[in-house]
Amino acid sequence: RRRVPRKRPTRPVAGHSYPVARIQPAIYYGHGSQVAPGSGRKADAMNILILGGNGMLGPWAVRALINRHNVLLTDINEPHSDYTGKYLQLSVDDVDGVVKAAEGMDVIVNLSVLRPHRKLAFDVNVMGNYAMMVAARTHGITRVINSGPHFQMAGMQYENWDFDLNPDMPPASGTRLYAHTKALGQEVCRVFSERHGIQVITLLYYNMKHSWDLSGMEPG
Repeated sequence: RRRVPRKRPTRPVAGHSYPVARIQPAIYYGHGSQVAPGSGRKADAMNILILGGNGMLGPWAVRALINRHNVLLTDINEPHSDYTGKYLQLSVDDVDGVVKAAEGMDVIVNLSVLRPHRKLAFDVNVMGNYAMMVAARTHGITRVINSGPHFQMAGMQYENWDFDLNPDMPPASGTRLYAHTKALGQEVCRVFSERHGIQVITLLYYNMKHSWDLSGMEPG
């Protein structure tokens, strides 16, 4: 039989001081060519909707995108005081609101997260992905970027006794609320991708740290 070489996991781009200490390989759903990086000219810009843009990762994503693309930042909270771009106050689980905000967009990026509250974690981590994928289907958006913890693929138990982990293993998020709800949201993305031809990249993070403080765990 002919052996098909496995793609190597993507790595962070050198030279960018984003607050990410370790990154798990991305999960790709869908087929087609990769999205080319921005050229640096607004004439070649994409319209990008960012959901949950006021968290730990959002400001860094905005910093990387705002000068190259047209960004609409959304969050349930007010934006940071130094943000001067387009902003819409929106809860990610508001399906109609997300669909409306996604009109005319080329890409949707979901950076929303909520960990401790049982109902709200489900609303944000699962229904938020559902709202995003409904919006993508409604407007024919084929490029979606999702984010979450690596625990949604292999729960906390792997740090103590699991072994032989590989990209082809089935998800085993465990029973922790955060990982479990994020894993359900990822399943929503997978189903929509397979049925509607939407390309989804899910970026899984192990921990987030500012480059000037690499001690301890992230808050929350």
